Amino acid sequence: MCKTQSVFTIHVFKRINANKTFFFSGRVHHAIGNYRQAVQYLQQGLQIAEQLSRKEDEAKIRHRLGLALWGHADLEGIGFSCSSPTRILDREKIDFKVS
Repeated sequence: MCKTQSVFTIHVFKRINANKTFFFSGRVHHAIGNYRQAVQYLQQGLQIAEQLSRKEDEAKIRHRLGLALWGHADLEGIGFSCSSPTRILDREKIDFKVS
C-alpha cells in the first residue's frame, strides 16, 4: 500500500469512528431526555454517514433522529427522518437484486 492509500484509509477510519461517536452520543442524550443535544449529534452523524455512503448507518441514524425529533416535539422534521430509512433500505434491496 502506498503512502497516499494509507493516508486515505486512516482518514476514512477516522470518519467512521466519528460517525459512531456521534450516533452513540445521540443515543445517550436521547435516553436521558436531552433531545436537543441528541438531534445535534445525530445530524452530525447523519452527515458523515451520507458522505461515506454508509446506507445502513444512515438508516439507523435517521430512525434514531426521528425518535429524538419526536421527543423534542419537532413534528415537521419527523416525517422526513422516519420515511427516509425505509426508502434507503428499499433502495439497497433493489441495488442488491440488480447486482
